[in-house]
Amino acid sequence: MIRSDAHAATPLAARLALPLAALAFALGCSTGTQDDIQDAASSPARTETPSGTDTPTGTDTPATMKDSETSAADDTPAADQRTVRVRVFDADGELVGPLEVPAVEKTRAEWLAELGPERFKILRAEGTERPFCGTLLDNKLEGVYTCGGCGLPLFSSASKFDSGTGWPSFFQPVAAENITEHQDFKLRVPRTEIECTRCGGHLGHVFPDGPAPTGLRYCLNSEALEFTEATDLARLADPAAAQ
Repeated sequence: MIRSDAHAATPLAARLALPLAALAFALGCSTGTQDDIQDAASSPARTETPSGTDTPTGTDTPATMKDSETSAADDTPAADQRTVRVRVFDADGELVGPLEVPAVEKTRAEWLAELGPERFKILRAEGTERPFCGTLLDNKLEGVYTCGGCGLPLFSSASKFDSGTGWPSFFQPVAAENITEHQDFKLRVPRTEIECTRCGGHLGHVFPDGPAPTGLRYCLNSEALEFTEATDLARLADPAAAQ
C-alpha cells in the first residue's frame, strides 16, 4: 500500500536549507543555457564510470555523456540488445519481478528530440537542477515516481521526506534492482551517483544522512522523474509483466 510520510529534515539538511534557497533565488531555476545543452549533446562520450551530492548546474564540472550512448553524429543503435533485471508494474498495479527486460538505449540525437533540452541536460548529461526549483519537490500526493526517460518505477511517495535541501528526497527505492549506483569523483570528493537501471538516465545521488529505517537520502532531480497517482498505477503496466 502506498502512503505519504512527512519526515522531518535531517540536521545536515536543515543547515543547508537557507543557503541553498538563497542560491536558488540568486541564480534562477534554469538548468543551463541553450548553448550549454548543445555542448552536452555534442560532447564526446565518457569512458569512466558515472557519478554522486548534487551541485547546481553552473558550478559543476562540464557535463559528460552516458557510456551507452553513441555520438551525436552516429545514429546507429547498438547491434546487440543488452538486457537488465528490474521490477515493473503489472495490469493490476502491482510490482512484479525481477524480470529480464531489454535495456533502453538511444543515440544522443534521439534522446534530445524525445526529452527536450531541460530534461536532456539532467538525464543524459548529468546536470543538476537548482535547489527549490523542481516541480515535484513539494508534491504531497500518494503515488509512484518513475524514470522520466523510460518509465521504470523508481520511488514511492511512502518513502518521500522533507530533507530541507531543495531537492525531492526519498529514503529507499521501490526496488533495489531498479537503481544502479556508481562512484563519482567529478567534485574530487567521492559521491555515489544513482541512475535508472533500464535506460542509464542520471537521477541524482544518494547520501548516508537520511531518516530511519535506512539512514539514506536519495537526492533526486524533478526533471528526471514522472509522477503517477496511486489510483492510476495500472497505467504503468509494463508489457514484460504480461509475458
